[in-house]
Amino acid sequence: IEILKKAWITSLFGLLACCLPSGGAPIAGGIVFMPCLQILGLSPKQAVAFCSATQMFGCGVFTPMNWYAKDPGIFIKSTFLVCLPSGIFGLLIALFYLPLEEKAVGHFF
Repeated sequence: IEILKKAWITSLFGLLACCLPSGGAPIAGGIVFMPCLQILGLSPKQAVAFCSATQMFGCGVFTPMNWYAKDPGIFIKSTFLVCLPSGIFGLLIALFYLPLEEKAVGHFF
């Protein structure tokens, strides 16, 4: 309960991050939220995870849905069979075989 009381603001940051026009402007959530989250006491690794999660929804879910709503023919559906397995494979490699140490996260971000 204490940790939730201390981290209540992360929900507000998440809401703000989802509202940023991430698909239409070169705004990365890490630029805005990384320093704020570290000031609040989150480790660099936790801050990067939070920023990545909000960007996943903004850039990876909401933006393509917006494009699809405007023009359903924008996606070449046959490419999904090639791109999706390759993307999932790359994600698994990055998560399980090449994880960053806590110190390295601070250097990269």
